[in-house]
Amino acid sequence: MLIPHLGGLPHIIPTVAAIAALAISVWSVRVSYRLHSDSSKTTVVEKQYNAFNELALLRVEHPEMNHLFEVPENYWPVFFLVKETFCGQSDTSELARATLKERSIAMYIFQVFEHTYYQYLHAQSTESVYRARFLEDVLEYFTGRLLRNPRLAYYWSATGGNLCVFFEAVTRDYYDANLQLASTDSTAMLTDSHGPFLVSPALRAGEPMTSPRAQSTG
Repeated sequence: MLIPHLGGLPHIIPTVAAIAALAISVWSVRVSYRLHSDSSKTTVVEKQYNAFNELALLRVEHPEMNHLFEVPENYWPVFFLVKETFCGQSDTSELARATLKERSIAMYIFQVFEHTYYQYLHAQSTESVYRARFLEDVLEYFTGRLLRNPRLAYYWSATGGNLCVFFEAVTRDYYDANLQLASTDSTAMLTDSHGPFLVSPALRAGEPMTSPRAQSTG
């Protein structure tokens, strides 16, 4: 009695096959999207840590520049260690070369900061939630810790090293908004206008910090 019904199978098979193909297609798209999303997450993390690895390598290759990579809490102990290690037997020309190298490395750190900020803006514009959140955390590391380094603060300042002029207006605005350079109260960042290679009597007296507004006299 079931055999006559088998005659309808040839008409059903194409329909079933089409539904199966559609299901497989949808599944493939979802898997592809998930893999792309995972790959995008991995890529942004890998690229950012490659940049940090390069900064770490600079510390190893140029130990006399270690003070540039310190957060404010660690800056002065490393500052005096660099000064004692590298400046005792150095002549004026060697100290001048060291200062030029210091400025160049500061510039590189600021370039990594700006590149990170532009990646963050792009992630926001493309609604890449994970990338934006990750890059926001990286930017908080820069503005909350590394860029508050007293020597880096001096090099960025328009009345100090003036390296800020090399960077786009949006980057400068973001920097100012997050590091409060314009503040005149106790929240203003302190800067080191001399560095370990050019030491003034004020530094020897134990007063190495100056405010951003005092750079024109430093």
